[in-house]
Amino acid sequence: MLIVVRHGQSVANLTHSFAGHWDIDLTELGKKQAQLSADYVYKNHKIDGIYASDLKRAFNTAKVLSAKLGLTITPIKELREISAGEWEEQLFSDIATKHREDFYVWMNDLDNSRATGGESVAELKERVVNEITKLAKENIGKTVYVATHATPIRAICAHINGKKMQEIDWVSNASLTYIDYIDGKLQILKSGFDKHLQNLKTELPKRL
Repeated sequence: MLIVVRHGQSVANLTHSFAGHWDIDLTELGKKQAQLSADYVYKNHKIDGIYASDLKRAFNTAKVLSAKLGLTITPIKELREISAGEWEEQLFSDIATKHREDFYVWMNDLDNSRATGGESVAELKERVVNEITKLAKENIGKTVYVATHATPIRAICAHINGKKMQEIDWVSNASLTYIDYIDGKLQILKSGFDKHLQNLKTELPKRL
């Protein structure tokens, strides 16, 4: 089973900026969220391995559990957030103005969108789903912790549920999504679990 954690609140989340491959770190709140997720998983599951996107905000989210268990994190580039081209490090409000047409597609037809000068959502979806499927197959009978980002998790959930990404909610920072490989296919056991964060949850729009 894969326990997929979205990274804790990042600097970009706090400033309403598009991060993409911008390698920013967690905020102080994000570090606390990562700690709460690690504590919950440590208490409730036996973890056999830890994997993470190599970007700081995800890697450092996984690092908290790694320190508790004494397990090495395997960094995986394919688990990165979407490469956002000209949108990276930009405020969402500025993207909407400067890249009106591309941002309109992002907002209304996410599956067919592409960040200006960056990766398409379809390309992101293919690399992430392939990597998650690989990890699930390699860890049958085990439980592993996988730290990644919002768009990859949304893409995985859309793929598994056979839905458009626009029909899938974003998961909150440091939430846990449980995925298993059963009868030759990925299945979601639980999506976006964040009760363990209590009053430290960061509220997000249901869909964007």
